[in-house]
Amino acid sequence: MSTTRQRVSSEQKTTESTHELVQVSSFRIASPVIIIILTLFYVLMFMIWYSPSAIPVPVLSIPLLGKLIGYLIAHPNYDLGLIWFTIIAHTFESYFGVYFCGKHNFTCASTAWYILQTLYCGGFCLRVLFKYKPHK
Repeated sequence: MSTTRQRVSSEQKTTESTHELVQVSSFRIASPVIIIILTLFYVLMFMIWYSPSAIPVPVLSIPLLGKLIGYLIAHPNYDLGLIWFTIIAHTFESYFGVYFCGKHNFTCASTAWYILQTLYCGGFCLRVLFKYKPHK
């Protein structure tokens, strides 16, 4: 009777350990609209820092955005600080993405895609990871 208990407990351990080692290949992209808006924002921020004279005049006529762009052109150090803050914040967010990918047992490829997407999109990609529910 004790050998039967040992077999059952060893089978349960084997089943539990193999269940924990199963990795999931699940990558979900953030909203394409968000990706397009962020791309335009990154290009605009780079243009303000690198070549302010290349910014088109119609962009400067947008009521609130034009004033902000004019202020950043007048104070280029703030624009550079905003660029660095964005890079640092997205780097820390990608570390959280690695943690959540490990928590959900994603494959290395899915984790790498989430790292790259989080470096680019930031919190929008983390929201996808927060809402992730494994398929049963």
